[in-house]
Amino acid sequence: YSSIMIIFFFSSRRRHTRCSGVSWARRCVQETAIINLLATTGGRDKTCRFVQYLSKFLKAVFEHSAKTQNKALFKLLAERIDILGGSMGMTRKMLRLGRPLIISKNILSLVERHIEKKNSKQGSQYDKEKNVVYVSAKVLADASLALFFLWDHALAACKIGMINNEKLRLKSDFYSNFFWLTECIFGIIHNAVEIKLLHGQAAVSYTHLTLPTIYSVQISVVAVSLKKK
Repeated sequence: YSSIMIIFFFSSRRRHTRCSGVSWARRCVQETAIINLLATTGGRDKTCRFVQYLSKFLKAVFEHSAKTQNKALFKLLAERIDILGGSMGMTRKMLRLGRPLIISKNILSLVERHIEKKNSKQGSQYDKEKNVVYVSAKVLADASLALFFLWDHALAACKIGMINNEKLRLKSDFYSNFFWLTECIFGIIHNAVEIKLLHGQAAVSYTHLTLPTIYSVQISVVAVSLKKK
């Protein structure tokens, strides 16, 4: 006797096509987002910053490994990765050229909108551009950032040898760090004020939305209890 076994495999071509189409669309969206990010000056600056900080981390790892393992190899890797980090830092400085002008324009626009809303009494009390503390802190933060960029440009010129002045280099280094710190402080202040305003606005919106719902639920409960009686 002989027996023959025939096995049929069925697969949904439509399902696999759909899944592959969805994954392809997602991949295209991700690639488009990356391209759009790299097409902007801010995106390139963030990419260079990521490589710069990653280089600093790898340099520390290689220097630590050089103490216990192949000293010559890891020392060479640390030197090469340090050069890469320095190049990324200098690239970021070049990408910041012209940023103080853009920041100055944004400061003037913010002040104009604040004065207009104050005079015409537009917007709610939780409008951040109407709040004096927020606008003051935002203006000071942006002004500090613009001054940081200016002193950072001078520091970059000294580092690449365009300006051979040691006193200017030290002065630029000090003031760039100083204005970076003040930008951080005023940035924390205007962010805290903005969070407070958003919290107040959300509380008002939540109250207006939930009070009718609470009253309707209470009325329904009373009606049900009366029917039971």
